[in-house]
Amino acid sequence: DPPDVDIQQARRLCHKALTDVSTLDKTKLLQRVDRLQQVDDWQGLRCALFDVLSQSHGQSVARARLDVIDRQLR
Repeated sequence: DPPDVDIQQARRLCHKALTDVSTLDKTKLLQRVDRLQQVDDWQGLRCALFDVLSQSHGQSVARARLDVIDRQLR
C-alpha cells in the first residue's frame, strides 16, 4: 500500500520545491500537481518532480528537495 499522503500538503510542498525552476519546465508539472487527487498518483508525480528538478538544478539538489518533502509528509 502507498503511504498516507496529505494531498494538500503535497501540493504546497511541490509548489515550493519548484519556485526557482524555469516557467517552461514547471508549467505542465504544476498543472499535474494541482490535479493530484489520490495517494496512488503521488509516486508518479514524485518521479516527474525529480526529473524536472534534476534537469534544472542537478540530481543532488533534486534528491535534497525530495528528501525535505518526504520528511514533511511523514
